[in-house]
Amino acid sequence: MLSVSILGLKDQLDRINEINSLNIEYVHLDIMDGLFVPDTFLIDESVVGKIKKALDIHLMVKDPTNYIAYYSKYKPKYITIHAEIPNVLLYLNVIKDKKIGAGVAISPNTDLSILNNILPYVDLILVMSVEPGKGGQKFIGSTINRIKKIKSMCKSINPNIVIEVDGGINPKNLSNCKNAGADIFVVGSYITSSNSYIEVVEELNKIIKEK
Repeated sequence: MLSVSILGLKDQLDRINEINSLNIEYVHLDIMDGLFVPDTFLIDESVVGKIKKALDIHLMVKDPTNYIAYYSKYKPKYITIHAEIPNVLLYLNVIKDKKIGAGVAISPNTDLSILNNILPYVDLILVMSVEPGKGGQKFIGSTINRIKKIKSMCKSINPNIVIEVDGGINPKNLSNCKNAGADIFVVGSYITSSNSYIEVVEELNKIIKEK
């Protein structure tokens, strides 16, 4: 499944109708507070309100309380918080109480053992294949093995968890991520910097559907 990130898309409002017409499952919203990551990035209400695809919201924030309250009104498919913040289980329960899929993201240098006590309570794990906070970064090759290890961890504890991967995704590494066990692929600049969103999405979907 494809989730298109609009991080770094300067003309978001002008391009939303085009994104809505694409053969994708989700629109990925990256929200930053300037504390968990250096940059600040919020999605304007005028943009969020026009998105017709299911929302996949990634909160790169230190305290998700107000962000969960605000973005839950758009009835997203998932709200994802970071495994590295305090009180993760508390926030996961807040998300689940709102009947929204609860996700947890893990940064490239975070030890996977941080997931051990979280797995029973999550619906999605977002494996970051770049450092969180900026679009357009190069895919970190070690992500492939991390996806395999997380997939193995999930099988024994919570096999229904969906694995998502985000950062520097292109046709070559998408195929490798899929083979490693990823289910959702967040793609930003590879699509949004192209001359034809439709052609690029078709290219990526063809790889996803390959057996």
